Amino acid sequence: MPDQEQTSTAARSTAGGDTSNVLNTAYETREIVLAQGIQFTNAYYQSVVAQTAGIRGEYYQYLQMPQGLQQDFPDMVIQGDQAEYVSETQRVRFKLRVVNTKDAFVQALKTPGLHVIYNGHARYGRGPCFGPGGDQPSEDWEQGSASPTGLWRMGFPIIGVPLHEIRDHGYSFYPVAAGDEEPARDQLHPDTPSRLRRVTLPDDLRAKVLGQGRPLAAEYWGYGDGEDGSLLLWAGWENTISAPMDLGATDLQCRCFCVFACSTFKHNWPILRKRKGWTRTDTDRFAYFCTSESDGLSVPCWLTALFTYPQRNDFESWYPSLQWSRDRATSLIKTKLRYYEDSGAWRII
Repeated sequence: MPDQEQTSTAARSTAGGDTSNVLNTAYETREIVLAQGIQFTNAYYQSVVAQTAGIRGEYYQYLQMPQGLQQDFPDMVIQGDQAEYVSETQRVRFKLRVVNTKDAFVQALKTPGLHVIYNGHARYGRGPCFGPGGDQPSEDWEQGSASPTGLWRMGFPIIGVPLHEIRDHGYSFYPVAAGDEEPARDQLHPDTPSRLRRVTLPDDLRAKVLGQGRPLAAEYWGYGDGEDGSLLLWAGWENTISAPMDLGATDLQCRCFCVFACSTFKHNWPILRKRKGWTRTDTDRFAYFCTSESDGLSVPCWLTALFTYPQRNDFESWYPSLQWSRDRATSLIKTKLRYYEDSGAWRII
């Protein structure tokens, strides 16, 4: 929990350097936990850098946390997966820690006073997903192969997923069997077409149905046609097949929760704010999302904005600095995309 020391001083120096200054420990400490999801780990970024030259290689170096931040904050103190930056203007000491397992992510969500950031895949809205990295087929893309991997569910009860995505990632799944009536609309992700159809499960996927979906049904609910046809899967946010690794079973005590993945405002804002009822107050329960397709660039831009808020705000509500950072980070994303010759138009909201 953020501490509030009142007096005394301490020396601090840049890692590996011989410079030092005096840090007033009366500054407020704000702790940030960055949870890197599957395929968004530092190890994955490093593997891409090793195979990528030029400006694209620079881009993936920038995404590695916390090391990438040192481009803009040379005085940041970095030790492994932890970093510290002091804003003299804000009179705030920011402490950043990177984790990459589902267990560590959930523990951060349950810790009072933390600023928790998830950076990874949205999984069509099913929720944050964790694994050792890379893009190899495995169970980690859905239910997980062990406790620290797979989904932490925070989605609509039923979500459509393309058949090719299930095949490409090679995970087991829980499809929605077709009954006499279609699923209720309030159970479905808002992107689900109004016209559903009954489909027969392809032969190559029948063995991948999870135990909760057996015995197999004759037909399942889906939509679309051909290779890009989609199958409705049971997803959810409470009482899910992943419980207690879901939003409903997690007592969120963190002060701020950023869900930085593709289209999380559409996917997860209604679940967190409306169905879970995690409502913002003047001093707590802040949350931020992405509006469309995004990648790891949201994190360094968000942290850069957070560290450069231009007013003193120690021991005050985080809300003004977070709102300012939201707008500043969106501007930085656009600037960085142009610099790295990349495309994208998402913003943080």
